[in-house]
Amino acid sequence: MSRYRGESAPARSDWPRFLVLGFLGHFCYQLVFVTGLERTTVTNSSLILGCMPIAVLALNAASKHQEPIGWKQWTGIILAIIGVFFVVGQGALTNRNTLIGDGLTFVGLWAWAFYTSGSRPLLTLYSPYQVSAYATLVGAVLFTLIALPSLITLDWLSVSPITWLLTVASGVLALSVSHIIWYTGVQKLGSARTSVYSNLVPVVAMAIAAIWIGEPLEPARLAGAGVVVTGLLLTRIDRNP
Repeated sequence: MSRYRGESAPARSDWPRFLVLGFLGHFCYQLVFVTGLERTTVTNSSLILGCMPIAVLALNAASKHQEPIGWKQWTGIILAIIGVFFVVGQGALTNRNTLIGDGLTFVGLWAWAFYTSGSRPLLTLYSPYQVSAYATLVGAVLFTLIALPSLITLDWLSVSPITWLLTVASGVLALSVSHIIWYTGVQKLGSARTSVYSNLVPVVAMAIAAIWIGEPLEPARLAGAGVVVTGLLLTRIDRNP
């Protein structure tokens, strides 16, 4: 028998948490991430978001749902962050012209960390599909409200088929499928260990850029990718004090 509350609507007492998750993880994070990326560099954004595991650990330690983390996991997390630094480039946070974008990305970092850590209690009651669906619904309503003026004035006939295709693909893959996978990881591995996998994003991006557009693979970046993978493997070792 399933340990979840079934496929019915969430209990009234659980809706405040769903509202907070939807606001932070979908509305706030997406808004400040895109706005921040417009005002900073991809490199800076990757480095800041590479600190996600530390932010999640800090929130877990401050909550009643702390997950035990041993020295091997701490070592793995630190190595993964160092690896991200080498993958996306050294000295990337010294450009003062990007301070506003960096600040917005930093806000997004904590919004996603709250989203990840705060989902744990709900995942003991609901499936990853349910948690993702209701949190996404909250975010969609909020985005619709602020985008309504633009949607009304938009020339819908001028939107190209490829734009529609990319929009649908982004919604299905980047928002729906990825969030379900993320919540499944949080449920089975815990929020701290799952958050470490976010450091694979620049590594995967580096590999795709090398294959798709022929971007050169520099030795420092390859070494950084190896350090990230090593760190991830350490976080998978059984927790020992």
